[in-house]
Amino acid sequence: MESSARWTERQQESAITPGKPPVLPTPPGGTPASPADAALWISNDDYPEEALENDWQGRVSIGWVIGPHGKVEDCYVVESSGHSVLDEAACRAIKRKGHYEPAHDVNGLAIRATDRRRVIWRLPD
Repeated sequence: MESSARWTERQQESAITPGKPPVLPTPPGGTPASPADAALWISNDDYPEEALENDWQGRVSIGWVIGPHGKVEDCYVVESSGHSVLDEAACRAIKRKGHYEPAHDVNGLAIRATDRRRVIWRLPD
């Protein structure tokens, strides 16, 4: 029988946005989005319980959209780890913890931008 925590997790809405991430280059004269504490966004605490129980590891490449307020809005799987649980966990962590100084256009107005990252899930020792 499935644990109630796992059942609840499966019932949650997917953190992954379907499709490919958009291309949103910083316009000439603008400034790119700048991440705040990006090294802290994903940790062993984010490793999914189901993946730990099954000894799943993998590398997932994700891309995301940064809104004009600096918050991650959408997350896309560019290359799957082979385990949807790990892919979901990467997007959930980025959407929950990712924060940026937003990109700006040449007039100083905050604009949408994109970023990407490879997340390597390794089982803790």
